[in-house]
Amino acid sequence: MTYNIDDTVKLRSWDDLAKEFGEDNQGDIKIGEGWAFRSNKHCYGHLATIMERANFNHRETYLIRTWDGHLMTVNIAEIDCVTGTVQNEAVHPILTFADLYSMV
Repeated sequence: MTYNIDDTVKLRSWDDLAKEFGEDNQGDIKIGEGWAFRSNKHCYGHLATIMERANFNHRETYLIRTWDGHLMTVNIAEIDCVTGTVQNEAVHPILTFADLYSMV
């Protein structure tokens, strides 16, 4: 699946990624040629905005702005398939930090 600039997506939960790909002895997750780093663990399971899209090592890679304002690079395997009306409903104009925080 390809996402577009300014699409709102939801990052997969850390536990879901760890279950599929496993964690190394540092607690990081290797996903193909890329990594999900334990230091970004708090960002997973939340909404994010696609800022840029690129192909890196023949895989779709995205620069995203996370719910807490940080920028990070993720690949397609790290994003939940949030599409159509579900995605539009996720972009609620009065969504607050407390709403996102309570999702964990």
